Amino acid sequence: MNVSLNPDFQDFISFFNTAQVDYIVVKGYAVIYYGSTKTTDL
Repeated sequence: MNVSLNPDFQDFISFFNTAQVDYIVVKGYAVIYYGSTKTTDL
C-alpha cells in the first residue's frame, strides 16, 4: 500500500522502525491506511 505521509511524520515512523520501537498508528493516518481515503473538504 502506498500512503502519502507528511515528511516529518514519515521520518518519525522510520526512526521508530529503525529503533525497533513498538507503536500503533491512530486517528486519521490509521483510517486512511486501513481503507478510507475520503477527507473533509473545506
